Amino acid sequence: MQFLRTSWLVVAAAVSFALFTAPALAQRPPEDKAPKATKVRGHIVRLDGKDRFVIRTPEKKEVILLVNDRTRYLLENRAVRFADLREDAEVEVVYDVVDRQYHANAVTILPVAGPDTFVEGEIIKVVEPEGHFIVRVKGGREVIVYADPQTAFTLGDRTVHLADIQSGMLVKAKVNLRDKRHHAHSVVLTPRNPK
Repeated sequence: MQFLRTSWLVVAAAVSFALFTAPALAQRPPEDKAPKATKVRGHIVRLDGKDRFVIRTPEKKEVILLVNDRTRYLLENRAVRFADLREDAEVEVVYDVVDRQYHANAVTILPVAGPDTFVEGEIIKVVEPEGHFIVRVKGGREVIVYADPQTAFTLGDRTVHLADIQSGMLVKAKVNLRDKRHHAHSVVLTPRNPK
């Protein structure tokens, strides 16, 4: 009789444990339910220090993405760095959710899309820290041209960089208009008075 009573108590305890703990185990924090290696696409709207950036998705949602020393950056199948990210660049990010924060595993800078046009004139100012230069075009109008990480600069037969541009140079920039800004694909420079 004692054996039956003990067996019944063990069964009752097991059933009680299952009934009360199963719902608690099923209730996990939202981040645990998030799929791993999720992709998001959008335009960079802000770079915050050296460990995070903010993108705006096509649905106008802003997403804060954290980076670390394991985050990979790609541009046209070649490795680049966090320093190569620019505001307005379109990116695709693969991330994981940890503690309700988005941690980027890989950031791919997407090529500029849309119709190309040219901006031709004289360079009147270079703003290197912000990655753009100002061109005075025919008729006296001034146009701001933004350099992306993939922008190719040439001066004569040499490859140069934004830092090499000087006021007074003549320029012909192949640009793409995106978000009402001129983003340069390629920039051909000529000294004002070539010798």
